[in-house]
Amino acid sequence: MMNKIILSLAMLIAVTLASNCGSIKAADGTKYNIASLEGTVYTASQLPDGPSKYDYSFAVCDLLSKPCGVMEEASLCQEWNDGAASLGKYTSTGTGQNGGVGVLISYTDGEPFSPSRGQPKVPRTATLNITCDKSVKTIQLVSVVHDADTAEYKAVALSAHACPGGGGSSGGSGGAIFLIILLVVAIVYFAGGIAYNKIKQNDELLPQQTFWVGLPGLVVDGGKFIGSKTCCRGQVSFE
Repeated sequence: MMNKIILSLAMLIAVTLASNCGSIKAADGTKYNIASLEGTVYTASQLPDGPSKYDYSFAVCDLLSKPCGVMEEASLCQEWNDGAASLGKYTSTGTGQNGGVGVLISYTDGEPFSPSRGQPKVPRTATLNITCDKSVKTIQLVSVVHDADTAEYKAVALSAHACPGGGGSSGGSGGAIFLIILLVVAIVYFAGGIAYNKIKQNDELLPQQTFWVGLPGLVVDGGKFIGSKTCCRGQVSFE
């Protein structure tokens, strides 16, 4: 029973820590983390694209929570007075740009569109260029334009989270989140184990009590062993 509890907790940690864009590395080694932008729907109003202006709703490294136009799934939705069209949905991890410039997110499989009369319809696609801007604490979509001859859209957004390492101030860092999860798991583990042992009327209340009681001694022994191997390294005796 306890093994099943531990396995379930481990799976919970893995799912919680999993992030589509938690670790993005550019070719030059620059590291980005835009995980804090996930899980939120962002909007922008009246951005020009050619002679018209449109409203937008979009998600970063995620899907929108509702359909867009005729498409059930979308990550970037273009909206106007009497309709909407999906410009694509997120399908893969973002790409880091060299020099700390920002992150590129690709959206594919948008609503089919015919670039010109007589041509077959092709799915809309979009590239979201999230540029590093430390003054924008969340994310701000500033432009969306498309090539009149294709179904490809290019969007530009600004965000402090797209700075190397993840410069945004909102949300916790990966380390802080891990510590919080670890604390919660420890509480659940010990409380659940004690409750289980009480129900089963076991002699030992603490789950895996033998291991936990002996752990301090094992740590001390390990420290002594390491110390014995390192403390006198390099010393020369002249006796």
